[in-house]
Amino acid sequence: MARTFLVVLPAEGGSRTHGEYVVSALVARGHQVHTFDCGAYARGLSSLLAAKGDIANDLLNQSLVVKALEIKADVVLVMALAPVTVFAVTLLKNASIRTVHYFCEDLKMFSLWKPIIKTYDHFFIIQKNPWEKQLQEAYNPETRYLPHGAPIEYLEGTRAPKEYGAVFVGSPYENRVRFFDKLYRMGCNFSLWGHRWAKAPLSPECKTRIVDGVSWLSSAQIQAIFSKAQIVINLHSTIVGDQDVDIKGDFINPRTFMVPLCRALQIADRRDLLYDFYEERTEIVTFSSAYELKDKIEYYLTHEEERERIVEAAFRKTVAAHLLTTRMDSLERLVFPDPSAHCQQAINELAEDISRTHSHREKGYA
Repeated sequence: MARTFLVVLPAEGGSRTHGEYVVSALVARGHQVHTFDCGAYARGLSSLLAAKGDIANDLLNQSLVVKALEIKADVVLVMALAPVTVFAVTLLKNASIRTVHYFCEDLKMFSLWKPIIKTYDHFFIIQKNPWEKQLQEAYNPETRYLPHGAPIEYLEGTRAPKEYGAVFVGSPYENRVRFFDKLYRMGCNFSLWGHRWAKAPLSPECKTRIVDGVSWLSSAQIQAIFSKAQIVINLHSTIVGDQDVDIKGDFINPRTFMVPLCRALQIADRRDLLYDFYEERTEIVTFSSAYELKDKIEYYLTHEEERERIVEAAFRKTVAAHLLTTRMDSLERLVFPDPSAHCQQAINELAEDISRTHSHREKGYA
């Protein structure tokens, strides 16, 4: 059933990009989708009214509620880090609009979810247990695990000639800076892209591996780089002490699902949750240290047939099970549960009760 969604985008960052991909996925599923751009509203209000801080944010939230009512939204879907207030969410709920938050960020790194989670009808997170169970018990029983998925935009790309060996695209978190400095000192050949790498505390020698460390790359630019690479390195950000690789990491980043659609070999840092999605050495290659990554880069660059076999398997798995449209299907089923399914469940439970009662009577337990 087609519904009207209003997707609320934060001003910038990965959550905004993911929100744009969510919009495309919902449109592809046949819904009418509108967006509310918090960045554009905040800039416009500040410029017109010279209003800043709390005043501008209050006006932004009022504008959000008005727009939701104007378009007769069935659902307001708020992406992580968008400055939507508890009061605005309450007004939307009072208007019988379903409120959904997709916190597609690391719950440990950002705490902005704590004041708002109880207010939403549904709260989706990218971290599995124990997070899901703990948040259900302590904050909101409608908290659900919803991992990232591959953007359908990446399906539109064509095979590109391979121009790069091993590449990494992403922000220079502390663990990544340490890791790539180590990798360089080992004599491994790789290329780096990503906003702020030019200012990262890398050794001067390692900085020679930066292709673009200043620009905020667009989605199309990132897709093009991945498509032209033989190998894409995927190193998750982590805030666990001085560890470069967090094997117990409890979320999977969006890159994990993007790379396969670009038909590049993904070599990702090993974390237990990864194997819920891809099979080691069949659909993905993993590493737990810079030494291991160096060896695997050198091996797969010289074993093209084996590399291509993994690339094709990962592509097929991603299309079959990990597109963002599939994730949105899961979200919709939870936000709008099928009444017939509940009826059937009730019928089945009643039938079981009758069967048990009949069995007890036959045995003289009445």
